[in-house]
Amino acid sequence: MKFHRMISFLVIITYMIFGNVSDSFAEESADNDFQAEITSGPLQKRVGVVFFQNGTLFQDNRLVTITDETITDYLKESCPDIVLVTDENQAFSALRNKQPRHVSGAISNLKIAMQGRKLGLNAIITGEISEIKGVQEELGIWWLKEMVFFVHVHMLISIYDTETGSKLLEKYVSEEGEISEDAYYKIIAKDFTAAFPVIEELVVSLSDELADEACYRLEDEPFKTYIKSADGGKITINAGRNAGIAKGNLFNIHDSSRIIPGRDGHKFIISGPETGKLRIDTVYEDSAEGLIYEGEKKGMDSCLILFEE
Repeated sequence: MKFHRMISFLVIITYMIFGNVSDSFAEESADNDFQAEITSGPLQKRVGVVFFQNGTLFQDNRLVTITDETITDYLKESCPDIVLVTDENQAFSALRNKQPRHVSGAISNLKIAMQGRKLGLNAIITGEISEIKGVQEELGIWWLKEMVFFVHVHMLISIYDTETGSKLLEKYVSEEGEISEDAYYKIIAKDFTAAFPVIEELVVSLSDELADEACYRLEDEPFKTYIKSADGGKITINAGRNAGIAKGNLFNIHDSSRIIPGRDGHKFIISGPETGKLRIDTVYEDSAEGLIYEGEKKGMDSCLILFEE
């Protein structure tokens, strides 16, 4: 009898020990399953590059094309955490060719930000080839001095944040290249054709520099997306597999509807407090759906930022 009681006791103890371990393992496995479900690769920020303006006296369409191709190629090859929206998106193609502007000609930061939100963009890159001019300098020492001729190219890049309408980056760059005396005097006469090979080299070099600045600045920006539509607690966002979104991703919902006036007719959006969380349950190529996990959304102007523990 004592022997059977001893066996029973050992069986109970064994069950308690290993049963608890098994339960803990099951709970841990369930947690891991949940974590695995919500784990995906790094989300790629969707960025749009619009055609740069040519504000120079040299109105040659090749300059804008060269700038655009150089910047987009650089961003595609050297910035793995962003994905460029292309002309295949008709709505973006319209924005790419024509940006909303004030009467002064300056871009309307609020309108371009709101258009970017509808397209699911994190940021919009704009810019200008602002000046091309000929310059002559006397170089050398004493009796060895001689006149040397250059062409100067100046360019500007601006990056607009779609969450706030503010500029994440505004930078001017310039570079010069030596040209012949004949090409210089032609530039003075507003004929840039003789200097075009040098101008082209300078535009490519400056565009690479600007693209590198953009890549570096956008690297630290968090991934953001916006609400496309809402049906009760069911929310559709305007980014999907094209941005790396996966089933189970959790997003913090931030109220992003308060607008304040700025200088020169500009208006800015205040990044508001967190109002809830959204959990993604269905992912499509360019959109995703989910349910409000906790809290609530505050209108269609909410900004969603990936939840990270």
